[in-house]
Amino acid sequence: MNIIQVETAIEDRLKFIGCDERDQRNAAHIWSLIEDEMYGLLQNFYDTLNRYPEAPHIDIQRLPYLIAAQKSHWHRMLIYCHDKNYIDNLIRIGATHYRHKIEPRWYIASYTMIANNVIEVLANKLASDVFLLTELVCTLNRHVAIDMDIALSVYTAATIDASDVAYL
Repeated sequence: MNIIQVETAIEDRLKFIGCDERDQRNAAHIWSLIEDEMYGLLQNFYDTLNRYPEAPHIDIQRLPYLIAAQKSHWHRMLIYCHDKNYIDNLIRIGATHYRHKIEPRWYIASYTMIANNVIEVLANKLASDVFLLTELVCTLNRHVAIDMDIALSVYTAATIDASDVAYL
């Protein structure tokens, strides 16, 4: 799948996974509940990542920038998942991860860690409303899945394109 196909397939992907208007409202609600917690969650994530020598190196000097960029990305993922600018950003992320040789396993594990921490925040804030908590966790899972799908599709397309070039 090339980058153009990734971009044009987004509506089908969103429809298949169940992202609709209600889901968009739920995603905005998630953001309102986690926004103030994101800096700490992301700081914790990068601290954990830096404890693993085999993980991609994170320059401590760039940490404030990375946290701000990651927080902005989660905001866009939850609020603007249907937006072309968001999709364009995902395409850049996938291509950047490919250029920097960040293996997909780190991307998948990282999003899983952050999403699990977000779920913990939601559970703490919504312990008395299990129905709403369940609905919001399902929404979060859909948005994270779409995000990973697109970025990894671009990464895969870049890998395939590079291997095609290697045979020329």
